[in-house]
Amino acid sequence: MTKAGKGGLSLGWLLPFFIVALIFGAYTVYWFYMRGELEKGVYSWIEAERAAGATVKYQSLDLRGYPYRFALHVNQPVYGDGRGAVWSGETLQLVIQPWNWNHMIARAPGENTIDLGSTRYRATLGGESAGSLSWTDEGLRRLSLALDDARLANEQGMAVTTSGFEFHARPPADDPDALQIVLQWEALSLPSAPPEAGFLGKDLQPSRVLIEVPEAYPVISSGGSLRDWVNRGGSINLAQLLLNWGPLKFGAKADLSLDTAGYIDGGVDVRLDDSEDLKAAISNSELAASMTSEDLAGILNAVTILGEVSKDGGFLPLSIRDGQIRYLGQDLPESVAIPPVPLD
Repeated sequence: MTKAGKGGLSLGWLLPFFIVALIFGAYTVYWFYMRGELEKGVYSWIEAERAAGATVKYQSLDLRGYPYRFALHVNQPVYGDGRGAVWSGETLQLVIQPWNWNHMIARAPGENTIDLGSTRYRATLGGESAGSLSWTDEGLRRLSLALDDARLANEQGMAVTTSGFEFHARPPADDPDALQIVLQWEALSLPSAPPEAGFLGKDLQPSRVLIEVPEAYPVISSGGSLRDWVNRGGSINLAQLLLNWGPLKFGAKADLSLDTAGYIDGGVDVRLDDSEDLKAAISNSELAASMTSEDLAGILNAVTILGEVSKDGGFLPLSIRDGQIRYLGQDLPESVAIPPVPLD
């Protein structure tokens, strides 16, 4: 038996490379085996959907992504549920990572058409737009949608456009039974301004909503109803509301609950920045022209009070009991009362 000469390579020096090559080879075999299994699953799903009356069409279908992911690419996809709703797009991409089979990313960039029979919509999605799903044996756990740029229009040409839009429904890090909902955008443009508040305009600036709903997942996973959730406490925490809509710079936070009759109870703190800009917009609006001077003065006075309270980060506290909003122990007009929520 000879020894490696001076400057030669010993077996011990080569062993780590041999192990890496072995692992990489085993992973390659695993990837291509699972690719074949996934392809079988995709075609089996297509056959099952067609047998159930659905429409499934495509120009081409390809599963690739080695070595980091499994990426299904479908060109010119069409799916009809058999009940009148049909979706078609330029391309569909579904991505799963080999080490996480409970998380899927979906993309459908370009033109998408949603035909509901009586109404047809066209959604144009930017190349970075994506949705994602995460689930466990108990059901869906996380749902996210991120749109870099998007436009949704109906047949009449009325369109909603947005950029930097995000929606997330997921459990917060410290409470796996709670549902956290996040909604935010950098810009959002509506088809038109609200009929009763034209002074707001149709363009919304950066805004954000953060809501937490305790005990949501146990009810959802068990197939429970809204009443079941109310019986478990039925509380809602509005951790943050920032709404920037033209001259309206509004903020709020709240701790609310829903009683067995469907009425909302709890406390709401509200604030208003740049109140002078809002007052000027209201005063010069068509709404002001249609009001009596007393009603207009009342609205402007309320805006002034809220703006003064909001200085230096302050909030105006309101309370809600049986849907009736109160301030300093006094009921606000019934026109702003909150009707009960149907529980059944």
